[in-house]
Amino acid sequence: MRKNDKNPEQSSFMSYLGLGLNIAITILIFVMIGYFVDKKFSTIPIFTITGSVAGFLTGMSTLYKTIKQVSHRKPLKQ
Repeated sequence: MRKNDKNPEQSSFMSYLGLGLNIAITILIFVMIGYFVDKKFSTIPIFTITGSVAGFLTGMSTLYKTIKQVSHRKPLKQ
């Protein structure tokens, strides 16, 4: 077996793991931006909450697009 050969189950697992990390990092980035804006303007927690909602919506949009792509792929033959 060559190094570049991948188990389809492992490949699927890694793509979903990457998707989860992508969503988590997106939410974290938006929350951090909101927090720093709140600190600068002394408006805690308005922008932190706004950032978390924006991050959540962006993450869910990414999840939706990915699920839509995956559902259009041909199933693997076993």
